[in-house]
Amino acid sequence: MAADVTTAVGLHLPAVGTGIRRVYDLLLRGGPVTVEHVARTLNMSQGTARSHLNRLRTSPYELVDASGGRGKITTYLIR
Repeated sequence: MAADVTTAVGLHLPAVGTGIRRVYDLLLRGGPVTVEHVARTLNMSQGTARSHLNRLRTSPYELVDASGGRGKITTYLIR
């Protein structure tokens, strides 16, 4: 079970796993980022990176925006 965490810059995120927290902290260091960049930098699969990024885009977090689309590279950035 995930516990409440505080990110590297002091943002409190309720019940987020360490993988999601690591992705968010990476975004805070500079963006935008791609799934490939997150996966390579944090040593995780692209599927896991994509899942974490999409989780940060949706409720209850809604902290990340995505741009791109079908046939284009999607980039993710803190709102």
